[in-house]
Amino acid sequence: MDFQLYGCTAPAGAVLEYKSAGDDPAPSFRRARQTRRRKRAEKLMQKALEPKGPRIRIIPAEPGSVGPTPETAGKLAQDPLKSYETRGILSSRQVWAAHAIRRAYRLITEGIGPRVTSFADVMVQNSRRTNLRESDWEVDLKERYADWVDRMTAEKLMVGPVFDMVVEETSLAAIDRKWRRRKGWAKTHLQQSLDLYIKVAHGSQPQGDAEL
Repeated sequence: MDFQLYGCTAPAGAVLEYKSAGDDPAPSFRRARQTRRRKRAEKLMQKALEPKGPRIRIIPAEPGSVGPTPETAGKLAQDPLKSYETRGILSSRQVWAAHAIRRAYRLITEGIGPRVTSFADVMVQNSRRTNLRESDWEVDLKERYADWVDRMTAEKLMVGPVFDMVVEETSLAAIDRKWRRRKGWAKTHLQQSLDLYIKVAHGSQPQGDAEL
């Protein structure tokens, strides 16, 4: 004898399985989702506990604390007079004159503070050194320097820009700006001033470089 249940026919002797509300697949889905969440949390925890390399904190250096000192930089920097000669701005004779002026300036101001006249921007010797013997060469160099300053004044050429370029090693462009002159004025002024020193040291027709 066949049985009918909800419109379905089942053969006699068949076992009918009735699924209760507790057998709903929804709880299994929730358990799977909870399992995935738990495994993800475990992975994150494991990653967080893994040893890491040491942290390196980069602290920016204070301005002026990196690089050579001004004294070292001055020794490492190329003499601009050599650069001027290489670039054809100055001749070898003019470079010699510039070195002579630089040396005389330093001899005069050695051990003292420089004193500059207010009317001509000219360095004036005011040495306080006593009991120090000067060589004939040093005396001659200072005398040539003094004669050159006099000739510069007579020719209405400023000595200050020459000191800036030869002693302080200021660039030509910076001299143009400082003295508010047109571009190229510093180069021409330096050349004229050095040529005048050569004339003072050797006469109007220089025959060779004198010993510094």
